[in-house]
Amino acid sequence: MHLLPDSRSLGCATVGAHIHVRHRANANGALAKSRFPRSVPASDAVLAGYADYQHERAGLAGDDGTDLVLVADAFYEKDLAGQVLRFMERSRARGAAVLAGDFGRTYLPRACLAPLASYDVPGLLAMEGSETKRTTVWTLR
Repeated sequence: MHLLPDSRSLGCATVGAHIHVRHRANANGALAKSRFPRSVPASDAVLAGYADYQHERAGLAGDDGTDLVLVADAFYEKDLAGQVLRFMERSRARGAAVLAGDFGRTYLPRACLAPLASYDVPGLLAMEGSETKRTTVWTLR
């Protein structure tokens, strides 16, 4: 399942949110609906259902004794950035150390974060316009 608008950087040629359907035999003898692999577009209902699942899962973070939460490159969309920030705050309130790696995306909540360190990391020239990107590791203020 790829929910990004473009998953080509992950090696997937299908553009848009989609689900991969592959032929397989199940324990009960049932087969997947097709003998040939294919990609099916993910509808708004599927995306909303997955968002609800993620929201519910986020409410459980830290309950298993997690003491470190790492967030990477998650501030590229306004709604997602807000959800991630709330997740980070809940995780810290439960006692976890929270670190976020980001090279300064549009919705990075700088007012809520303090920089810890910066690094030059390899980038994808075709997607990011340079072979290296200056990336910062942040923590909550």
